[in-house]
Amino acid sequence: EHLHAHGWAIHNLASLPHISIAGAVATATHGSGIANGPLHTAIRAVEIMGADGEVRTLKRDKDPEFYAAIVGLGATGIAITFELDIEPNFDIYQSVYGNMPRALFGEKIIETLSSAYSVSYFTTWSDQGVGDLWVKSKLPNPAEYLGIKERAEKAHPIFGVDPAACTEQFNIPGPWHLRLSHFRIDATPSAGNELQSEFFVDSRLAAQVFSAIEKISPKFRHKLLVTEIRSMAADKHW
Repeated sequence: EHLHAHGWAIHNLASLPHISIAGAVATATHGSGIANGPLHTAIRAVEIMGADGEVRTLKRDKDPEFYAAIVGLGATGIAITFELDIEPNFDIYQSVYGNMPRALFGEKIIETLSSAYSVSYFTTWSDQGVGDLWVKSKLPNPAEYLGIKERAEKAHPIFGVDPAACTEQFNIPGPWHLRLSHFRIDATPSAGNELQSEFFVDSRLAAQVFSAIEKISPKFRHKLLVTEIRSMAADKHW
């Protein structure tokens, strides 16, 4: 909110806005976007205190240790200050395309994930064989994507949960900090009581991995609230 009030933005945000910069970058919190780097790629310098008590400043593209220290889970020292890249304010249009067949998404997984500024696909792996596609763009979204219509009612990533906590949809433009996250900062995020696991694969294997998960999904889907599938750009960080 402070950045936005002064005309500036960060290039990406996590699905949940209830985070700190230090915790977010130390754990590789990322957001989405096949051309967008995770939050830690916005860091250009860090002041860090090592185990010896010495405070050092590490800079991107200057200090090799920089790429070990940022996503460090706190193991490389105590981060004191960060310097971030910022950019001019921008608006985002958010649309949710409902009941997109998993078979269609799997067939066009990279095309779909790279179709907008930030894209997420949510599914429970149910026998219905569908999921919701969340699309965040700098330009207005089409009324249909691959023949799938935009939802007429507001959606929540976890099916059946009241969507009041979610950021605005229906292709209504709004500032970056009120659209890039799935949830409003003044509301309880997600289900509010859950465990999350995350798995990363090379985008060149995305279709193959999605197909493999589809085959075994009957063995685990009853234990899930939802699965989110998204993308991010590669980076130099360890």
